[in-house]
Amino acid sequence: MIFQSFYQLSIDITISRPTIYFTFLCPYSNQYLSYPRFASKFVFLSLNYSRLVKCVVQIILSLNRMSCVIAPVTYTKFWFSKLKYIIIIIFLLPCLAVWNIAISRVYMISVFGGFGASYVRRISWASFGKFHLAFLCTALIVTIICTTITLYYLVMLPKRIRSSEKSLCICTVIISVGFFTSAIFHAIYGFCSECAGQIVYATHFFAYDFLNIGSPIVMLCMSPQLRRNILGVQKSWNSKATQLQNHNSFMDRPTKTPTPVS
Repeated sequence: MIFQSFYQLSIDITISRPTIYFTFLCPYSNQYLSYPRFASKFVFLSLNYSRLVKCVVQIILSLNRMSCVIAPVTYTKFWFSKLKYIIIIIFLLPCLAVWNIAISRVYMISVFGGFGASYVRRISWASFGKFHLAFLCTALIVTIICTTITLYYLVMLPKRIRSSEKSLCICTVIISVGFFTSAIFHAIYGFCSECAGQIVYATHFFAYDFLNIGSPIVMLCMSPQLRRNILGVQKSWNSKATQLQNHNSFMDRPTKTPTPVS
């Protein structure tokens, strides 16, 4: 999920946002992106594909978290045995929604003096907005259901883990808000395309910013183990601090003066 968020942010920062908000860059990027060429289609297709992958990964993470609480003894063996199938599903399932973009013509539209990407559907009924809306709603519903079941099992434990419950609730709320706001924009694109003007096109990026930045930051803030695994700083810093503290305590230890032998 973090890789998908990083890729989407990279595309937005380097291509999508500059061509909308920095109009003086348009004459330079126009020769590469304004006509139906491979570059514009690849950027548009890969960006939407990565958004769908994020939905699939979120569904799998919710199921994994729920199974960890329901069956803590066997869940590791189960997920490792199904790992290759899960990877195949993550990469192939989004193709059910982006295939029409792959065979359609991608073109540039005018937005706030700059330009953005859109496409002419070769298959009229295969709307990517509706497909993406289905992915977003499925991810949102599965996240809420799995989190509810997980919280129920955590509450029913003999010794309640209140810190885990709090972290899980905060992460779920932020992720759900991100998926819900993204679903609203795609509902507009899917069912009322004439309502989607320049303002809707420009502001829908902020919903993905919240979804891409919010959930990874919350996960890093709420999980010390995840911070240690990703950042790899805290453990080495703590070990050096412990060694220095032990060295100082040894140096400050009072020494006994030897008594002369009479």
